[in-house]
Amino acid sequence: MLNTPATTVTFARRSVLESVAKTLEQYVFEEVPPSVIKGYRTEDGEQEYLVEWMDEFSDCWVFARDISDDIIEDFESGLEYAQVSKAYVPPSHLLGLSKDHAGNRLYLVKV
Repeated sequence: MLNTPATTVTFARRSVLESVAKTLEQYVFEEVPPSVIKGYRTEDGEQEYLVEWMDEFSDCWVFARDISDDIIEDFESGLEYAQVSKAYVPPSHLLGLSKDHAGNRLYLVKV
């Protein structure tokens, strides 16, 4: 280990680094993907969403600014997520025939 003499400069540097570390700790959070958004409300003029998490955390209200835009768009458009155990690609899909009115591919899935 390097023995650095304790000087006013090293003390000042360490003090600044500790201050920066404490500030960063306030803004560090764990990114946990939501399992599903269950609902929404407007509280004090801000949109909040009731989120169910994939881990053991209980459901809670989260500000829209703290949720990915694509997850909010999926919720608002009525899109639901599920684990797929098996997907069937019909022969018509291979010919390009199994598409919806917007041109998106359609699949039969077993959940």
